[in-house]
Formats: sequence, structure tokens, C-alpha cells
Amino acid sequence: MGRQSSAGEANPQVMRTPDVLDINAIIMVRGKRPFTETIRLTEELQTLILVTKYIIFKTAGRSYAKAIIYCLERAVDKHAF
Repeated sequence: MGRQSSAGEANPQVMRTPDVLDINAIIMVRGKRPFTETIRLTEELQTLILVTKYIIFKTAGRSYAKAIIYCLERAVDKHAF
């Protein structure tokens, strides 16, 4: 999902794929932090960024176990036009 800087921060390019594919949220794992420009772009595109310290495998398992995906779908439906 985009290139990472040496500091581990995700650049704005990571938001282009969700925008093109009409994806409403992106999860950054392993403690990666978005650049300020990335946050600005997500606000413009109305895309949600979730950040976690966990690896992708653990994040997926925990999300499934806690029904996070369902919560995200509900939040998106609630704000649909």
C-alpha cells in the first residue's frame, strides 16, 4: 500500500488506490503513521484511516472477531447520501 518513508510514515499515494476503487477506509498496520498531506487528502476524499500497532494478520483476526468490518459498513451507510 504505497511506499513508506524511512521514518515509517505512509505518503499520500496510499490514498489513491482507495479513491479509484471506491474504498471507504484504509488500515495502516505496524504503527505506520500517515503524513500530514495524507491526512489532508483523506479528509478531502472522505476516507477513513485506522492506525494500529499490530501486524496485518493479527489486525485482520481482531477485526473479524470484534465485527469491526460490520461497524465500518454501518458508519458508511449512516453517512451515505
